[in-house]
Amino acid sequence: MNKLLLLVILLPLCVQAQLKKGRYYLQASMSLQTSGNLSVNAANSSGNVSSNLPLSQVGLGKFVSNKQSVNLFVLGSLGTSDILGQAKSYTLGVGLGYNFFHPMSDQWGLFLGNELSFRKGQSANNKNISNADEYLQKINIVNAKVSPGIYYLFFDKLWVQASIDWVTFSYIDLQNNPNIPLTNRQQASKNVSFSGLLPGTIQLANIQFRLSYLFP
Repeated sequence: MNKLLLLVILLPLCVQAQLKKGRYYLQASMSLQTSGNLSVNAANSSGNVSSNLPLSQVGLGKFVSNKQSVNLFVLGSLGTSDILGQAKSYTLGVGLGYNFFHPMSDQWGLFLGNELSFRKGQSANNKNISNADEYLQKINIVNAKVSPGIYYLFFDKLWVQASIDWVTFSYIDLQNNPNIPLTNRQQASKNVSFSGLLPGTIQLANIQFRLSYLFP
């Protein structure tokens, strides 16, 4: 009797989820590494933009076919930026994704993710970054990336994805606060760059893990 009761309880958890047209999903993800090169053209130098809290996002998606889905998401980061003299910084933005899936079995398969996102933020040197009079710089970032990966379905409503950023296009715009003294201002810049696992180069690329909840 006890074994039968246990089977009844566990059976719904063992039913495989299905990726099919019309299904919605909630998704959360976090990058294993968040970094990127930033060139300062005026100073003829370069530095790194990095985050203590990995770039994270939460969104809602829908399967438009059994092998394709679209999703909208919000994303953000919080940490420090070396190029800004160890200044505190944060970014927050929105994005759009379009994904292609290739099932290898009922439980797992390959996918190709395509995303376009925009983030705004600001930095402050050991000050309250919510105070508009004390921020050092405004931060604007546009990202477009292609990320191949693998997915695995388990239980009835859950599935996980792991992907690596294959090619990433980034536009980073740093604007100074005109209200602070010239001696406290950082180097303003606008930079466009490509990164990822490109032929002929050896570069670290972001690895992302995603957890999704399928419904209904």
